[in-house]
Amino acid sequence: LRRADLLCLLLALLDPSEVPEVQDEATFALSNLARDYATKSAIRKAGGIRALVVLLESQDPDVKKNAALALTSMLEDFASRLEVRQFNGLASLLELLASEFREIQENALTSLIRCAEDQGNRVEIRKLNGILRMIDFLNQDTSGLQHLTLLCLANCLEDPETGNIFHELGGTAALVKMADSEDVRLKRHADLALARAARNEKNQSYIREAGALPILMAHLSHADAGVISHAAMTLVNLAKNEINQLELSKAGAVEVLIQHLSHEDLDVNRQCVAALSSLFSIAAMRAEVVKLQGVHSLAMVLQKSDVKIQATSALALARCLQDEECRIAFSREPAGAGLSRLIDLLGSKDIYVCRNASYAIANAAQYDLCAKYWLQNTLSDRNFISDNFYDFGAAGPNPDPQHPFPSIEELQSLPVDKRREVLLIDTAHDGYLNALVQLAGSGPLSARTPRQQLRQIASIVSQVMGGPVDPTRLQDMAYKFKITELKMKLHSNVIPLGQITQGTFYHRALLFKFICDKLGLTPCTLVRGEYGRAWTIVDPTRQNLKVARAQTPTPAAVPAPTAPAATKPEKPTSASRNRHAQAAANSNKQDAENATASGGMAGAATATPSTSAIPATIVPVSVPQPVDDDESYLVEECIVDLMFEPGRLLPLGSPEAESYQRFT
Repeated sequence: LRRADLLCLLLALLDPSEVPEVQDEATFALSNLARDYATKSAIRKAGGIRALVVLLESQDPDVKKNAALALTSMLEDFASRLEVRQFNGLASLLELLASEFREIQENALTSLIRCAEDQGNRVEIRKLNGILRMIDFLNQDTSGLQHLTLLCLANCLEDPETGNIFHELGGTAALVKMADSEDVRLKRHADLALARAARNEKNQSYIREAGALPILMAHLSHADAGVISHAAMTLVNLAKNEINQLELSKAGAVEVLIQHLSHEDLDVNRQCVAALSSLFSIAAMRAEVVKLQGVHSLAMVLQKSDVKIQATSALALARCLQDEECRIAFSREPAGAGLSRLIDLLGSKDIYVCRNASYAIANAAQYDLCAKYWLQNTLSDRNFISDNFYDFGAAGPNPDPQHPFPSIEELQSLPVDKRREVLLIDTAHDGYLNALVQLAGSGPLSARTPRQQLRQIASIVSQVMGGPVDPTRLQDMAYKFKITELKMKLHSNVIPLGQITQGTFYHRALLFKFICDKLGLTPCTLVRGEYGRAWTIVDPTRQNLKVARAQTPTPAAVPAPTAPAATKPEKPTSASRNRHAQAAANSNKQDAENATASGGMAGAATATPSTSAIPATIVPVSVPQPVDDDESYLVEECIVDLMFEPGRLLPLGSPEAESYQRFT
């Protein structure tokens, strides 16, 4: 029967000149043939759509019924939907809703449902006043076809303009009425239509005012998975309205949605986590999550293999992790279920999973700055480094999910190897680092201009890390040998930052950032580049020296002022300018005679008498004397040179800054 000649003979029997009995049998035969996808295409190419549309206006009800039945099968083919519109079949199908025969109405609605899956047909149905016709049919129908009408309206509401006029046509009240019925199919399809209507901002208020929120909350506790799923889908859009958010919060929506994250139905999981994601845009909802242990539930649902669940749960977590309490709760997740799972999702082939996982990692890392620096290679001026921070190196563009970010305890337990050292910041046990922080704040630092403050800290960092380096001899810098010596001496890959006496870009940048954060000097951003490069970005035009975020602890036992035998400063400094001499310096005369210029800074200045001795640094370091600024600095973001001319400011984007950032 797929033969072209036989199909042509069958279609010829649909001619209006044929008697209704012949047309009836021919259309019924076509409806059976059209169940096969290959035959659909053959019927359409032979002119079958046009012939069936003509018979929709037949005077014989059986012909109408079978013509509409044949179209229900034909309209599974996308090309057939276009032809129905071209031959004015939509108007005929809408007219059949007024038929006195239930089967005709059912076939017409089924055809309209499939037609409305095409945007062009949705627009045409609206222009033909089809939305109002279906709403009226929904309110007057006694044949039990409301569930099909609701599904057709749900498809039509994919058209934005239909959403705009829907409430004015009485659609909102009709949907809420259907949602409150006892029929499971009506609940399910009414909720689906409400979800699509709620995409329109105005409808979000209309739906609430029509009394839908209590009904939807009741649907979340229904036994049918489809009802739960579509109710949650509606909440996704309704929760974008501020008043709706407050009402849902009072109704306990967050608790119910979190409970459904463990539901066995995947679509329930998808829609409930999407609803939570929408609700987490407000702080009050996020506060409830911690109380209800919702962070753990989100972390568990993130383990599912479904791509849509991964994308929506990562987004929900990202919004949830904006709050510190949520970040703390998330950090307690076991290995493989927290940050490491998000890192794993960065390798997903789905762009939405990758994007949302990256967003979540960025927020989660606000609590774990070590992991953030490992993953993102940057710490902003709002990320303040504190004790117990450690730099493990860079994760690279494709982190290995099999090797998650290690704890400092794990790193300390490893034997010494050839990998890059781990830099540890811990002033409670690193007296040398503690001394550097105190020294950098002396003077006092608050009496300096912004540029003088930067130069003072940069000079101290440079001195303790081996002094200025000749750019032409950068490759000859033997810092790796010194680092290896320290690793062997400490029997560990973990090295306290204060014990390093020969450091390159990434050592100096980390130390500069830490000192600035400890002293409250903002803004200061740390960025890691490639090939061991790292730099700090400051803004002299809005620089501010705040009260330190935390008092630097003074160790009970201060290390003796001795330097390792294998280490000597880049530039020797006089004994009167070491730590002990500085603590005893009480006169401007002695400072003027003994001060040694460092980091390109020179000139006379008045020293401030010290009231207490500053602990010794690992190598003698002198506080540079402030030099008057030649002119006001108008450039905003600059890189601080810590290698070649310590304290020099390199405007971001300038050739000098580009050279500093990249290996050439």
